[in-house]
Amino acid sequence: MKTGLEPTRRLLAACGNPQQAWDALHIAGTNGKGSTAAMLATIAREAGFTVGLYTSPHLVRFNERIRVNGRPIDNQSILDFIDRTQAAIEDLQATFFETTTALAGWYFQRKKVDLAVIETGLGGRLDSTNVLTPRLTVITPVGRDHGEILGTTLTAIAREKGGIIKPGVPVVLGPQVPYIGRLLKRLAENRGSPLYPVDLRRRRLLTQDRTGSRFRFQGQAFNVRLLGSHQVENACTALTAMQVFLPTVRPQTLARGLLKTTWPGRLERLPTDSPVYYDVAHNAHGLTRVLGTLAALYPLPPQGLMVLKGDKDIDLLAPVIRGK
Repeated sequence: MKTGLEPTRRLLAACGNPQQAWDALHIAGTNGKGSTAAMLATIAREAGFTVGLYTSPHLVRFNERIRVNGRPIDNQSILDFIDRTQAAIEDLQATFFETTTALAGWYFQRKKVDLAVIETGLGGRLDSTNVLTPRLTVITPVGRDHGEILGTTLTAIAREKGGIIKPGVPVVLGPQVPYIGRLLKRLAENRGSPLYPVDLRRRRLLTQDRTGSRFRFQGQAFNVRLLGSHQVENACTALTAMQVFLPTVRPQTLARGLLKTTWPGRLERLPTDSPVYYDVAHNAHGLTRVLGTLAALYPLPPQGLMVLKGDKDIDLLAPVIRGK
């Protein structure tokens, strides 16, 4: 891993700057950015766009990171890209993520996408995806994670995430703790970027069960199959973003897109007789939402197995598990 955008710019240039062939929605945040990206991509497909989706990491196969209209990139296209660009990759000593970002851009051009929904890999300011000039940026809730890289305070982390804000490009701001919301608002104002905070006061949860949630937002009823009230918040962020990006979008299109959205690894029930769920939460904020959802759905406390990389902060996670 290395930081800085120049190698990605040069690698994209070696591919003919494919990122200039399509519009982009760029998403950063600590939690919820993958789910929000999936919702945006599905809604955009319902609106008639050919949509690329670039996310990380993958759960099972590398190909999951790069999708067009929901279909992962095929192996032959990956091989074709490497054959074309291997000399440039080696000359630039491009990292895995720099190379993958360029691959996504090249593939999206090859598949003639109209719109690409791009999730940052880590942070924002120095993330390889930040070479884009998007039509819209989205920042989902900011929490503590990757402190060894992004900073040990929430303020430092938020500044890194806010690095994707571009001059004059509209910003949709998902729910934040108040002082982080104010910080990101100042960043947007300083860059002349119109700000659209997600107004959760206009959201009302109607029902929540083991099949998903039904809620009202801005006076319209929606259903989302992803479990938990946090997914309702992600849905409100996606709805706000799509309304800013495409003001003419029909309410029925928004509703169909949300209903059709699936995203593995987010309180995903495994095919067993007993209720066994799998979730990729790996920080205190995400784990709090997972345990809260399970408490709302089941009368007994869950038993769980947690597997973490060595860079995770156990001191922040342990109190959540203990319920303190």
